[in-house]
Amino acid sequence: MTKAQEEKLLNLLILTTTFPKSREDYGTPRFVYDLAYNISQKGIKTIVLTPDRPDSNITFEVISDNFTIHRFRYFLKKYQKLTSGEGILPTLKKSKLYFGLIPFLIISQFFKTIKYIKKYNIDNVNSHWLVPSGLIGAIVQKLYRKRNYVTVHAAGLYLLARIPFGKKIANFIYKNSTKILIVSNFGKEKFYELISKPDKKTFDNKVKVIPMGVYIKSFLKVEEKIPLDKNKFHILFLGRIVEKKGLKYAIEAINRIEEGNIKFHICGSGPLKSELEKQVKKLNLEKKITFYGRISEEKKVKFFNSVNVLLVPSIETARGDKEGLPVVILESLVAGLPIIASDVGGIKDGVINNYTGKLIKQKNISEIINAIKELKNDKEMLNKMRDNCIKHSKNFDWTIIADKYIREMISLKS
Repeated sequence: MTKAQEEKLLNLLILTTTFPKSREDYGTPRFVYDLAYNISQKGIKTIVLTPDRPDSNITFEVISDNFTIHRFRYFLKKYQKLTSGEGILPTLKKSKLYFGLIPFLIISQFFKTIKYIKKYNIDNVNSHWLVPSGLIGAIVQKLYRKRNYVTVHAAGLYLLARIPFGKKIANFIYKNSTKILIVSNFGKEKFYELISKPDKKTFDNKVKVIPMGVYIKSFLKVEEKIPLDKNKFHILFLGRIVEKKGLKYAIEAINRIEEGNIKFHICGSGPLKSELEKQVKKLNLEKKITFYGRISEEKKVKFFNSVNVLLVPSIETARGDKEGLPVVILESLVAGLPIIASDVGGIKDGVINNYTGKLIKQKNISEIINAIKELKNDKEMLNKMRDNCIKHSKNFDWTIIADKYIREMISLKS
């Protein structure tokens, strides 16, 4: 990056409501942290502004000379649970009482954003999720003429598609943002549907697809494996155990496979875990299916190195909730692990049918069974897919993703 380009970028303020409580926190989605870190490694002074949490005592953290994290209080500390853990939407599903915190969060985030823009001479804002951060970033661009780059993740996109005034909010953000950066091609299509009669050429120039990334080198460092029975075909699920993950269909598929040399490993936690454990027990599948709960990053990589395929049986829920491009798919690509996944949301950006894995219809138990059997019985195909996964994964390396973000920011004149 040239000196002129660095001067043009100046400081970057990242707004996000979902963020790890510390650099060691792997229980909260950390892709915004990883993006911020990698942008800062390119010489950009990066400031993250995120809500405080009751389980964190750190309100200001210096990661490096170019990367700092600031956590703002929006309510009494012990009640600041709206953005803890998995994010706002999963928290709201736990209790309607959390809805009362939303106005406090939005107002606090807005005024803190204004304060930091003035304090750190911010010219560029990268706001994650359409609401509330994307909306606040758009207001800031309109009022203060700062450049707002909105990163659109699946949850915010589907939320605006179903709530009153959702389309009006989406149109306001689109009109008052410099660029819209969406994590999947499917997401771009859905965002286009929210915008009122956009000019296609203008839309394509303004809205770009840039996925989240993965650390390729960190996967290559871990070569150890989980000791598994070599006579069995091992299938891995890794993620939060919620409705949109479609695990009940995967369990039923395993139940219908008569061969005894199949083992399904379920890693993760969530509100449906106990219900699915009961399903497994009722079907007498304890020897075929094991629940591990949430696992460490190191153990996750060991699983990737040990199993035969990753299974992502995701679905679209009755409320329209579905995947963007799950990070676990990107991690699986890096590990050279073929993927069986439902063709929903942005999954096809990572899973190319018959190249990096098998795409199947959602909720289709027969297709899950057929895909498992096909890969289990065709070692040549499985090995080719392993090589293809590694090739495809290079498109998602965090250093490449950070470069794409920076190029979008320096491609426009003030």
